[in-house]
Amino acid sequence: MGVLAFFYFIFLFALAQFIVSGQGFYVKLIYVLISMAAPLIGPLFLAYNYSSHSRGVAVFITLVAHIFAACLLVLPLGWA
Repeated sequence: MGVLAFFYFIFLFALAQFIVSGQGFYVKLIYVLISMAAPLIGPLFLAYNYSSHSRGVAVFITLVAHIFAACLLVLPLGWA
């Protein structure tokens, strides 16, 4: 997992200079999409490769946990 975090840091560090210098919308879009996807991709990678369960079960549990956490965050917003 440390290797993935290192690559993620290097990728964002490389993109940051293009965003600061204003070299286009697509660089910003890629930056935002990868930043948003990283918290889901990392656990899915770990569940798929290193789980003691079968791969399908581990990925399913990871997805259900993420959906449940998203519901815990989004549902109270409707009550405000």
